[in-house]
Parts: sequence; structure tokens; C-alpha cells
Amino acid sequence: MIVDQFDYNLPPERIAKRPARPRDSSKLMHISEHSIKDKYFYQLPEMLKKNDVLVFNNTRVLPARIFGEVSKRKIELLIHRQEEDYIWQVLARPSKILRDNDIVNFPDSSYAQVIGRTKHNFPILKFFTGNKSFKHFLDLNGQVPIPPYLNRKYDNEDIVDYQTVFASEDGSVAAPTAGLHFTERIIQKIKDMGIIIEFVTLHIGIGTFKNITEKDIINHKMHEEYISITEDVAKRLNNAKSNGSRIVAVGTTALRTLESSSLDGGVILPSSKFTDLFVMPGYKFKIVDLLLTNFHLPRSSLMVLISAFAGIEIIKKSYQYAIDNNYRFYSYGDACLIERKK
Repeated sequence: MIVDQFDYNLPPERIAKRPARPRDSSKLMHISEHSIKDKYFYQLPEMLKKNDVLVFNNTRVLPARIFGEVSKRKIELLIHRQEEDYIWQVLARPSKILRDNDIVNFPDSSYAQVIGRTKHNFPILKFFTGNKSFKHFLDLNGQVPIPPYLNRKYDNEDIVDYQTVFASEDGSVAAPTAGLHFTERIIQKIKDMGIIIEFVTLHIGIGTFKNITEKDIINHKMHEEYISITEDVAKRLNNAKSNGSRIVAVGTTALRTLESSSLDGGVILPSSKFTDLFVMPGYKFKIVDLLLTNFHLPRSSLMVLISAFAGIEIIKKSYQYAIDNNYRFYSYGDACLIERKK
């Protein structure tokens, strides 16, 4: 399939620079095979059924953007995948000044050394933080890496805004943005309805939001990302599925975690592994019935995924409707609840 099929033109003013306040006051588009309906996110509980199961990605965004010096030259690092304790793959900007064995110094007297490179030529750094834990080092030196398309400087509001209220597992360089709409109030209302909430983990890396550069999408390769589903969660999800419950994935990352951990018969296995699953039209969904997600970048793997889930023409129609009706796009924008194409 040609990547041009997943392109669209977005007026720059449709990109949300800040989230809705409160979070659950954002718009929510309900997309099915036969209709597009305008809702607000706080109406989500009314759109769910009592036996539904919501699956959240509980990853926590790291303050992964770090600033240091190499030979008295400033450098910006983005850590994006852990190799071992204190050893991380990074992106560097400017990239050409970072050579093998170079030392990067940080303001708190910590430092890091280039000890190798990945097959994609990403530098691998070992961090030396003295008596500080790596988490403490990041808290002192790092910033939450907000998306570049926001076209503004990071500030203290992003520390809270770019983190879900249920984040608990450190490891991502980007937020699972569908989860950003949830407030404690909405979560409690959903629980009071008897709807089950489960948590899985996918630590979001640099590849998830990368544009597809191949003309034919079948040639696109996803970067691997770590996923985890516990034995207890897998057991409860399998029981719910066998009892006819609908599985609602909160975000494309939750969907990819579930689908990466399932057998062809629709059984979810406990997982602790890396996945490079690329969902494209023709993929046979085994687990997820509904997908709650934000509006995605054109020519991205996520645009391909939702087109596989709902159908290309339905997604094109709904995105044009969103543009025409002042929906807000991307990480801090509005949401969609998409029913899987039958």
C-alpha cells in the first residue's frame, strides 16, 4: 500500500499547544462504520457498557531530554532505550560532535561516556552519577520531551500536562496521549459503573511517532519497544473476553501491547518482551473491539493502524470532519472513540 493514502493536510492552527482544562472537557468523536458523532470526553462513561474492560498503558514519561557539554560544546541528549543499569541508547543533537569514548559532562558533576553504537548508529552511553540514582539524576538534569510540533518551549506546566494521572512505570520518551484525557473523576465514575480497568505497559520509544519514509508501507520497519502484561492481568482479560466483554484499548500503545501478546485464537499471554508490531490494513485483530485514541500525524504508523482498525475511507472522512469542525489535533488535542470495522 502506498503511504500517500495515509496523508492529509492540517491547518497549523488545529495543532493543540495546550491540553483542555479540565482534561476531560476535550471533544470526543465517536466513529463507527456508519456514523460520526460529536461528544465530549466527560461523556465517555455513557458510551460504555457495564461489562466493558478498559485497558490502560501505565507507562510514565521520563524527563528524558538532557543538556550537557562535550569538549566545552553544548549538546542535547534524548535517552530512549535502556540497555542495562545506567547504560542507555540516546539521540544526540548536534549528532556529529559525539564520537566514540567521548565524555559528556552535566551541571551536577555527573558525566557519561560513549561506549558503543547500535545497528542504527545511535550512541550508547554509560552514565556515572556518583551517589545519585539514575532517577534522581534525571530529575535534576532532565526535561519531559514534549513533541517538537508544539513549536514552543517546554515549561513547568508540561511536567503535569504530559503525564497521565495513572502513570506508574518509568520508561517512555512520549506520553500515551489517549490517557491524558482521563481525570480521577472520570476514572472513578467508570469504576462505579462496574466497568473493569486493567493496566499493561508499553514504554514508548522514538519509533512510534516517526513518519513513514518508504513509498510502500510494507517496507516500513518499526523500532522495538518493551511491553509487559502480568499473568493476573492476562488471566482476567481472557476471562472477560470469553464472557463476551468488549475490550477497549486506551491508546494505540495499549492496542499494540494486547495484539502483540495474543495468539490467533484470541488468547492473551503474559508478556515481558520487545515488540515491533506494525499494524496495517489486512491485519486480523484478535483482542481489541474499541480504540480510544487521539488524532495522529499524517503518514505515520499510527495513521496506518487506525485505518486498519476502522477502514481507510472512514478515517479519511472522520479526519476531514474533524478539521472542518474545529477539533484540536495531536498530543494535547481531542480524542476519538473508534469502533472496529466488522
